[in-house]
Amino acid sequence: MVLLIFLIGFFLRFFRIQENLLFNPEHGRDFLAIKEAIFSRQLPLLGPPGSHEFYQGPLYYWLMMPLMLVFGFQPLIGAWVGIMAGSLIILLNYWVIEKVFNQKVALFSSLIIAISPIWIYFSREGRYYFLTVITFYLLFWFLYELWQGKGKFLFWAGLAYGAMLSFHLGSIALAPVIALILWVKRKKLDRKDIGRGLIGFLIPNLPLLVYDLTHGLTMSSKLLVWIPYRIIGFFGFYPKNNLTPEVLRENVQAFLKFFGENFTMHEVRLDLLLIGVIVGFLIFNYKKAFTFKGRKDFGWFFLFWTLLLFSLALFVHGSPPRHYFISILPLPIIIFSLFLEKLWKSYLGKALFIFFLLLMTFFNHRFFYDSPAFYAAAGDSPLFFKSQEKIVRTIIIDAQNRPFNLKRVGEFDYYPGEHAQSYQYLAWWLGNEPSEEQQRLSYTIYEDLNRLPADEEGKVKIFEVGRVVILKEEK
Repeated sequence: MVLLIFLIGFFLRFFRIQENLLFNPEHGRDFLAIKEAIFSRQLPLLGPPGSHEFYQGPLYYWLMMPLMLVFGFQPLIGAWVGIMAGSLIILLNYWVIEKVFNQKVALFSSLIIAISPIWIYFSREGRYYFLTVITFYLLFWFLYELWQGKGKFLFWAGLAYGAMLSFHLGSIALAPVIALILWVKRKKLDRKDIGRGLIGFLIPNLPLLVYDLTHGLTMSSKLLVWIPYRIIGFFGFYPKNNLTPEVLRENVQAFLKFFGENFTMHEVRLDLLLIGVIVGFLIFNYKKAFTFKGRKDFGWFFLFWTLLLFSLALFVHGSPPRHYFISILPLPIIIFSLFLEKLWKSYLGKALFIFFLLLMTFFNHRFFYDSPAFYAAAGDSPLFFKSQEKIVRTIIIDAQNRPFNLKRVGEFDYYPGEHAQSYQYLAWWLGNEPSEEQQRLSYTIYEDLNRLPADEEGKVKIFEVGRVVILKEEK
């Protein structure tokens, strides 16, 4: 059964990935950084940049560097890392959840993960932060062993949590949960255990710490200021990050979307029903989160407090984007699977479970095959690799090996590099990298046709596909 679930999940993640590869500017930015590290023969101390001038750790770059060397800098490599990670998580989920809870909960949760739209999307997208989910399960398992009095597992828990932070800094919101577990089990831990835990935590973050120490602790000081700043602003003591009706509405929408997309995409009524079941089931079983005695209590304790405290942190942050939930991505499915395990004890419950599974399969099947992010024809959208490759090849052919500048006009072009890094990487990969210095020849890719200049004197339109126009300027 587990092997069948794994095969289903793997198929849904890799099917038509080459035709529907999403290669956005963040992919290009990361691939350019990895390429630069390889050719400069320098091991990077920083990983992908985040918001507020913070950086992730370099573990993702370190993982990708040998893969790039082996597979020739293919843009598809990132997606395949996500596909393999997303598929292996199905097995990892079964193994961990079966240990912490039982086999039925493990099977139900693995099956839902295999066909969940948001899990498939994150796998196929292949971004660095998706690897956080692997470290979540490792942390869950090591804390479970720690809960049973095995203090030596604090080193491994620290190592897993340190790696989580390296893949996505948003995992810092899990710190209160880990601190709460350590406080509950404080009598079974000695100084050596605490020391091992700190060493484990520091190992994945050493490169980031070395960089910060050699640059005046700029990131650490900003982080120490940023956290209280968000909290003070949320409660209205500072004129930033205030809780307004608009922010409240965006928060609620973000949470509803996160819970719902674990099961279906855009099926609001079914999602609301499932969210009501999850919340009601948690409220009904809340007392289990306050029981600290036996090893069976850990699962409920961890799920309840992690969901509560992490959600509170995101709510204070305000308007969290989808990937900010990545550190607690498995929680709604695990909780719902605990509910399904209770249902399974009766014939009516079995019938309801099968009916739910059929509904989820029907809605998601329809969505998958209608969405270009999954299996429908991607068409000429500039978000997809095939369209970008056409655009870049046309520019390279026209440039005839001459140096040129490359610009982009479109959504988020106010970000560094005008958010054109995916085109820049592909141009290098195809043999003619754009110059950073001013050149006589320049190309501007217009993804937003409403911003095309009215006066095209000195410019020549050379290519048009769908909504994308390229303007050439030669001084």
